[in-house]
Amino acid sequence: MTTTAASAPATATHAEIQRLHRYIPEFDVLRGVAIVLVVYLHAWFSPWDTTPHQEVVWVRVVHLFGQTAVPVFFLISA
Repeated sequence: MTTTAASAPATATHAEIQRLHRYIPEFDVLRGVAIVLVVYLHAWFSPWDTTPHQEVVWVRVVHLFGQTAVPVFFLISA
């Protein structure tokens, strides 16, 4: 009878654990962007009446991306 990975013992070597939990510095950049977007959302203000329409659209696009900042932060920090 052959053994499968499911029936193998659940002990992992130190090298396997470190391979699974390696540090990825690029995630720090994503975390930083997520933090900036969260701060932006907390400081959200309505555009002035004199703000050109094109700039209002960009403000709303950034606001939309900011809504995903917290889930992204938790996803990459887990």
